Amino acid sequence: MRTVGIRMCWVMGMVAAVRLAAADGEPPTAAELIAKVDGAMWFYDRQDKLGGYTAQVGTVQGSVKPGAPLPPPGKTTVVGPVSMDAKARTKSLPALTPGCGPWRLSTLVGFEIGLFARPWAEQFPEGEYDRTVEAGSGVGSVLRLVPKAPIGTPDMLSPAISEIRFEIDAEGRPAKGTLKLDMKLGNSPGLLTFEFEDHGGKKRVRRILHTIENFNLKIAPILEFAYAPQTKLDLPSRIAFRVDGGSLSGVLAGQDHITYYVFEGYKVAKSK
Repeated sequence: MRTVGIRMCWVMGMVAAVRLAAADGEPPTAAELIAKVDGAMWFYDRQDKLGGYTAQVGTVQGSVKPGAPLPPPGKTTVVGPVSMDAKARTKSLPALTPGCGPWRLSTLVGFEIGLFARPWAEQFPEGEYDRTVEAGSGVGSVLRLVPKAPIGTPDMLSPAISEIRFEIDAEGRPAKGTLKLDMKLGNSPGLLTFEFEDHGGKKRVRRILHTIENFNLKIAPILEFAYAPQTKLDLPSRIAFRVDGGSLSGVLAGQDHITYYVFEGYKVAKSK
């Protein structure tokens, strides 16, 4: 009987080990994957001791030779205020419309400017998004987010966002993204690539590269972030939207067209 008992214990132990190994190979839940991203990334609206802020957003446009470094922005035209209240978890931002030929990308630019402003657990709550996780092609997972209602109003040259997919690496950093863009007459993918920099032991977004197209137009803009300390806090000082003019029209051929969004006059509220 003792031998039988030992064998039974051994069998049960092996079954438990197999189950544990299987569990270890399972992809994380959406909540677990989002928490991993929130732990790896730096979000400028959720800095320690930041109670909130108000500022003015200005805009200025210019052109440079393709691939040339971004020049400093010139004199800006105020387009409206920006305000953030960390306690109430609210933020207001004026509509930002970059100069990019016939495209109207206010919804897209607003979404991407805020993508790394707040933790994703706040941005993509379960009640507002269907959230699922799929196995990635390499190391990592794919986070699929479907908003209960599209983000924006679809039009042929003013896409709304109907689905979001992010490839998340093993360390919790988004490597690539795909936006399913509703352009009224059909859907088209918007491909994203992220570039980050080290900041305080975490990763901070530096550039977001796009590729967007429909049946007869294609655009490949870049969203580039610059930060400046505000009373020991790092907040956006300017965001540049840069697009290859050659893909827009003959008038802009041979130039990269830039729209700067300049954040000025910060008044920072400290948390108590």
